[in-house]
Amino acid sequence: MPLASLFIQTIVVSLTGVAISGFYLLWRDIAARNIRRQLPDNLDSWRIPGRRHKDEVRIWEPLYKVFRRGGLALWPVAFESTVEAPNEGFPLANGYAYASSNRGVADGIGAASRLRYFMYANALTRIARTRDGYNVAVRVLVVKHDGHGHLNILRNIATGSSSLLSNNHTLPLLAEFRLDDIVFGIFPRVGARMEEVFGYWPSNSVGDVMDMLLQALEALAFIHASNIAHRDAFHDNFLVQWHPESMRTMSIPASRPRVYLIDFEVAVEFPEECPPVEPRGTGFALDFSDT
Repeated sequence: MPLASLFIQTIVVSLTGVAISGFYLLWRDIAARNIRRQLPDNLDSWRIPGRRHKDEVRIWEPLYKVFRRGGLALWPVAFESTVEAPNEGFPLANGYAYASSNRGVADGIGAASRLRYFMYANALTRIARTRDGYNVAVRVLVVKHDGHGHLNILRNIATGSSSLLSNNHTLPLLAEFRLDDIVFGIFPRVGARMEEVFGYWPSNSVGDVMDMLLQALEALAFIHASNIAHRDAFHDNFLVQWHPESMRTMSIPASRPRVYLIDFEVAVEFPEECPPVEPRGTGFALDFSDT
């Protein structure tokens, strides 16, 4: 083949490859925009997309394929306000979610089998399984102009070197997943909610509860030292690895579960130069603005 012909053929093949690549990128951009148009324009509309259960299901349906391409399989809905693992197998141990040894792994309240289910408080949160078999929580952090303060706080204390400090109980932000002007936070899935500590089924002793409360106070002391006011530090925004249930075993456990602080959506971060006596928050804690 003449050198000129070979040169021209090489150029044609290269240009064809560029054209195909460009077409794919254009198609992917159009597909992403189509998906984005099906999603809410603010956090409030995502939190409560409607009055019916199917509204909460519908809002996540366009995202299943999107997350799967990113290596995350969103859990399907099992029944109202509850999602379940995509298969019957147990997840890999992630260091954040356990069941008390006295409950075992079989079906039953408090058993390890319950880690295959997750009851969400609102439509902002879902659970997903990674390609490696680990379970993670997916939380909508930013929608258009909403939530940037939340994301900045998490970047400051839930990532990097500060997330390695023993007195920082903020649940680590593992990754950010972006779709146009929406940012999803990827977090470890934690075993239990602290609001269950006082519930009907965990047989936690006074010592168990006091240990968790002390950790919760340590969590707040850390963020206050970082000039951050949570403003929504109710027990449902604290998670715990497992319930010790010392009253069930009638013995003091050798290890204690760690408590994690979550949901900084209404938190306020004050400038570093602000004197400790001056920080003041205004407005109601349920004001979900970034101001």
